[in-house]
Amino acid sequence: MKLGVFKAVGTTYSLGLRHFPAFYLLCLLAGLPSVIYAALSGQGNIGQYLAMQGWERDLTTAVEILLTGFVTAAMVWTLIRDRQGESRTIFAALRDTLERSASIISVGVVFAVVTTVLTTTMDVLAEVAPLAVFIPMLIAFVLSVIFAVAMPCAAMDNDGVVDCFGSSAALTKGSRLRIIAVFFLITIPLVIAVAVFLLVVQPAAAGFDGLPIAWLFLGAPAMNLFLMTGTVAIHEQLAELDDGVMLRETAAVFD
Repeated sequence: MKLGVFKAVGTTYSLGLRHFPAFYLLCLLAGLPSVIYAALSGQGNIGQYLAMQGWERDLTTAVEILLTGFVTAAMVWTLIRDRQGESRTIFAALRDTLERSASIISVGVVFAVVTTVLTTTMDVLAEVAPLAVFIPMLIAFVLSVIFAVAMPCAAMDNDGVVDCFGSSAALTKGSRLRIIAVFFLITIPLVIAVAVFLLVVQPAAAGFDGLPIAWLFLGAPAMNLFLMTGTVAIHEQLAELDDGVMLRETAAVFD
């Protein structure tokens, strides 16, 4: 069996909307490094911030990757406990996440290092050979699909870093085009929401560069929330297809 695209999208939005306040707060906290860095650097709008380069920006991104790893893991265990019919699942999920900190940090560090290397390469190529920038971008895209569920694997299995990435590669094999389709469908409502914001809610904004940095702090977590629950929904399906059992049954081993 293959990954069910529409089933994954449905789980993504049902999970994200069901726990939106808690997940949004967690994503908001995970995005604090960007806001602090933007404030300290004196950048007043999103365009200026995104155009910035340097080790400070790379370090900020690396820290956020580690923090979002913990948020993703909390989402994994929230879904598992939801499936078990528990109430107030977010609090128990946070405890489950902290118990697997070593595995989550290990996978997060690898993601952070690889991301930093690729972004640094893009910055260098942008100066010497602009068209070559698409090469590291393509590499990043391919790796993001292959290892889309590495963090959920770390949260669920609490294995070593090599095992987590190996599990992700094995689980996504044969479903990678479907994974791309899932994220494409997830992104459509988010893009529409941004368009509505630009055209209706923020009519005074002359363009992307004119948006204040505050909107990055407030808006990005809402978008990241559903992209992160997307990896959780994909992992749930792929893990169940691989094992032939529901995750709620597997999770009982840990309780």
